[in-house]
Amino acid sequence: MLRRIFLAVVILGAATTCGPSQEQPAPVVRADASSAPAHERPAPLPPAPTVRPTETATAPLASSTAPTTTSSKPVEPPVVVLPPAPASTPGKIWCAGETCNQKLEVCCERGVWHGQPVGVCVPKPKDLSRNPCPTAEFDTVKTCDEAADCPGQRCCIGSALSEGDFTRVTCGRSCEAGEACLPGSSCLNGTACAETDPDFEDQRDVFARPKALECPLQHRPAVCGAKRCKLGEKCCWNFETKKGDCAEACADGEGNFHCTNPRQCAPYGCESLSGGGPWFWCTGSGGWQGTVICNAAPDCPRYNSSLGPGYQLKGCLRDADMPPGVKTCKYVPKQPPRP
Repeated sequence: MLRRIFLAVVILGAATTCGPSQEQPAPVVRADASSAPAHERPAPLPPAPTVRPTETATAPLASSTAPTTTSSKPVEPPVVVLPPAPASTPGKIWCAGETCNQKLEVCCERGVWHGQPVGVCVPKPKDLSRNPCPTAEFDTVKTCDEAADCPGQRCCIGSALSEGDFTRVTCGRSCEAGEACLPGSSCLNGTACAETDPDFEDQRDVFARPKALECPLQHRPAVCGAKRCKLGEKCCWNFETKKGDCAEACADGEGNFHCTNPRQCAPYGCESLSGGGPWFWCTGSGGWQGTVICNAAPDCPRYNSSLGPGYQLKGCLRDADMPPGVKTCKYVPKQPPRP
């Protein structure tokens, strides 16, 4: 009797252990499965997978054959840290980390694109009318980087003549668009060489030009009525109220006067660009003037490119819309020749 009770307990325990778990339905079997031979009986289902505390029982399981997913966040390009520019290197060209031999090479500069170099030295061509750089992405060609490379001249920054053209930095007697320099070199107007903001500043995450070293064109601050502004401030002029104040940034609709007199920019001019609105700053526009601020008629170009050949200079005259004391170059249509 005891032996029968013991066998019944063993059989009941085995049924409880091997039976289906509560997390998984029992296998479906034929009605006569209990009477079928052992080799024809259906095999029990495997135990249910163990669920981690951070998952739910209904979450799909990872598979070794499932495709690997990647993050949708764009990959940031590596940061390229350029060494500092040297103080002065006569006969050599600083090329954004490289050094070119001025007699034999020119410097090609381009923007940083996913960590690629920004400067490369290439053999000096006989003619700079075409871009000698490896690709058109190198859009600045330098044959100098300071006045010491140009005996008796200055190292002048040109401007691209058309879309797709490249900027030339070459020696010249007078610089129209600015002067290149190194930290220890001299500037024609007596200012100290300064680091400018890179172009394409709003696209720094994928495309950023190395910061250029240039001679600041402005060496004296603007005057705003009875106030003398600080360097870095503008005269913000309200054309309706005829009042202004010095500030680092002007409100919408106000005139932005970085300069109010050409003496603040000598030997460069104080002017707006053609079609650029009431923004005045020290610039060597190379003849692409808008409105030119002057002290006297000799400060005015005889020909204003924004007006065309049909106009002639009338004089340097007071302008009632401008801040007190500011005069501009006035032009009038040319009179047809008398018959």
